[in-house]
Amino acid sequence: MANDIFISYSRKDVAFARALEEKLNGAGLSVWRDETRLAPAGVFTTEIASALRRARRVLVVWSAESATSDWVLDEARFACGHCKMLSIRIDNARPPNPFSQVNAIRVQDLRADFDKIISLFHAAPEPMQANIFGLPQLFDQKANNFFVVDHLIGRTEELTSLQRAWNSGIALRDEVPEKLGAPPGKHNVMIFHAMGGAGKTALITTYYRLMERGGWMGAEAVYVWSFYSQGTDEQRQGSTDEFFFHALNWFGYKGNISNLSPNRRALELAKLVASRRTLLVLDGIEPLQWPTTQGRLIAGSLKDTALRELLTYLCPLIRFEAEKRC
Repeated sequence: MANDIFISYSRKDVAFARALEEKLNGAGLSVWRDETRLAPAGVFTTEIASALRRARRVLVVWSAESATSDWVLDEARFACGHCKMLSIRIDNARPPNPFSQVNAIRVQDLRADFDKIISLFHAAPEPMQANIFGLPQLFDQKANNFFVVDHLIGRTEELTSLQRAWNSGIALRDEVPEKLGAPPGKHNVMIFHAMGGAGKTALITTYYRLMERGGWMGAEAVYVWSFYSQGTDEQRQGSTDEFFFHALNWFGYKGNISNLSPNRRALELAKLVASRRTLLVLDGIEPLQWPTTQGRLIAGSLKDTALRELLTYLCPLIRFEAEKRC
């Protein structure tokens, strides 16, 4: 279950953290704090990591004690990397560098200053947070329901292929944003095609987590979208409208998206994706494919024009339906 706020604090500030949790709950917000949420027999590192990922915002309580806490610093680093950190100071100590670059409000009296905390929660996250660690801009639509596995068995070859494809992006690509071409030996697109339940999502999730633990391996942007919200049945009539509207806005398109044709949406998004080193994950596209009953020539191919064109622009050197990677 996702929570509105994860409270990160030093154990020496537990009295303040308890009072803060009570006030936030009273304001109708769901709160995760270790003292009240950790299962007695749970694996606390796993539970904390999961809670950090699922929380909408991470509220870091800075003090002289928390500024030197390895736990708090790790949680703040994660929150910054995901552009969801909120900072408050409860004494005269300033957050350590580089966290001092993120706006922190001074809370001298919790009751008097509580409205400031609520305003901070409702304000848009500061997009520069990820930049202070050189981490990528990140959007993870599946953050609250990504299927997580502890151990993935028998997929070493696929994980190796994904890593090789990612490493191939180191090739120079000065003119890629204009021409949308690929340097020799560079893999732009990896496609995993298998029956439902074969483990595609588990595989991609595992690689995603490996990227995350490795500091994102040079990614400048990470964008994850799942079409499973439209159902997993091939017979459903899926749409990519919501995806393209969100993705174009998120990647920084400045024009009127409503006026773009499907082909133009695909082209503009492809330009934006190719303009920086991007990990783009599209999962659950079954509602956008022709069902297997449609015959050999089109079975499994994409019936959504915009998505088909997007992948064609990103991977211009192959026939999309015929190849597994490029």
